[in-house]
Amino acid sequence: MDIGWKKFPDFRIKIAEPSKALLDLLYLNPHFDSVEAFFELRLNFWEVQEKLDFNRFEKYLAQFASHSLETRATKLIQFLKEYDVTA
Repeated sequence: MDIGWKKFPDFRIKIAEPSKALLDLLYLNPHFDSVEAFFELRLNFWEVQEKLDFNRFEKYLAQFASHSLETRATKLIQFLKEYDVTA
């Protein structure tokens, strides 16, 4: 899938955008599917909430066309939105 990449024309590398990287993580690790598992990711929640483009995340998610990934991604997004980073 050639979406969500930051390309560098002078180099032969691609770096995934945060939205794509998080989806790839969920896709490759189906056991990340609960609040406990999301805490195990040890994400920097402040940075995720600041840098994650939720609209882009959902756009990329639709391109995966995977019901199980959609279920995990929805749980993760709800978890991120409910996590109170100001506490």
